[in-house]
Amino acid sequence: MAGYSLLRREEGFIRVHRLVQAVIWGSMSVEDRQASFTTAAELLLAAQPSDPSNPTTWPTWAVLGPHLLHLTTHPAGTDSHPLRDLLDRFCRYLHARGDYAGALRLALAFHRLRRSTLGADHPDSLSSANNIAAALRGLGRYDDARAMDQDVYTLRRRTLGADHPDTLTSANNLADDLYALGWFDRAQALNEETLEHRRRTLGADHPDTL
Repeated sequence: MAGYSLLRREEGFIRVHRLVQAVIWGSMSVEDRQASFTTAAELLLAAQPSDPSNPTTWPTWAVLGPHLLHLTTHPAGTDSHPLRDLLDRFCRYLHARGDYAGALRLALAFHRLRRSTLGADHPDSLSSANNIAAALRGLGRYDDARAMDQDVYTLRRRTLGADHPDTLTSANNLADDLYALGWFDRAQALNEETLEHRRRTLGADHPDTL
């Protein structure tokens, strides 16, 4: 196939033409397709770097990203909780490297999908909403970020409880928005409340408390 440009060998990769992919996929049984998807998902999960905010992991995220996006738009991928977690981390990678517009597009698309399939209160839907707010904040759209963070904070507080780590992260994000908008008294009050929750649940020396 390489002689007909249907397959290319690149450094560390084999790239297969989309037509060949479609023919192979169409010839597979339902069971083989599911097994192929499962194997690909497991490989991605095993290869994920530890910290999307660490620049040393970015080359790996850049390689994994297209495969992750392909799998998570696959019909079997929307119900794969581990892949949803991995997708959120990929959004954080885009945000960390400064691609706020890309992070926003991705977070918006998967937030719509998750709301329709899981509901607005589901933790995965709220994770996507949190990613939207982070991207908006990165783009300087502080009013929009505050509105989204307020909704996420309210829903997380109601569904997860006031002391849950995700709830406290949302409180911290909301305080950042308030500070950016110049609402310093409100930001300080919310940060002081969050600090007390973290001291009680995590201890005074925990990195999140500090």
